[in-house]
Amino acid sequence: MDTSEVSWRRPPLVSSAWELRCFGRTWAAVAVAAAVGVVIVGGANDLSAIEVWACVLLFFLTVGGALARAFLGLRTQPDMEYARVFDRSPAPPAGLRLEAARSTASRAAWAATGIAVLLVVGAAAVLVVMFILMGTPREHVLDHLAGAAVLLAAGWTLVFALASFRLSVWFRRWEARRGRTVLCSPLTSGRLGYVYYVAEVLPEA
Repeated sequence: MDTSEVSWRRPPLVSSAWELRCFGRTWAAVAVAAAVGVVIVGGANDLSAIEVWACVLLFFLTVGGALARAFLGLRTQPDMEYARVFDRSPAPPAGLRLEAARSTASRAAWAATGIAVLLVVGAAAVLVVMFILMGTPREHVLDHLAGAAVLLAAGWTLVFALASFRLSVWFRRWEARRGRTVLCSPLTSGRLGYVYYVAEVLPEA
């Protein structure tokens, strides 16, 4: 089989920094829209003190745990770890094309929105347990669950957006220092692993 035909069938590469920025923009927009929506429909006003504290505790425990895992007890900070990965990443295979920026933005937006929906489902499941553990009567656990789950998921989604923007800054900073472009397969940007390619000059889409 012709090598060019095989390359054409493989998914195009994307700019990692641009994909991360698209993820961040979508997550930020979804988080703000969700929080505003809950406030407008009155879901936030109906939450009891126990439900509010359950949301606050879950948010800070999960976010704090993630930050501690990312930054504490490591010999090398994450931005330096990414730089080390990029320095060892190979050039992209010959014949692979670059996905258009608009296509990357659309793909990232759909993926980010899907993840945000899954976060709402996960938040609802965890909040049911928290409400029960904190003394909410079982017959009232579901009364305000939807509003609480959306607010908690909106907080998580906003954190995802900030993380994506931060990663994008790290990627752009490394690219500026090296005069190269970090590429990867679609929807793999942000992973701390050898999933990247480094191009001397950004190929045309």
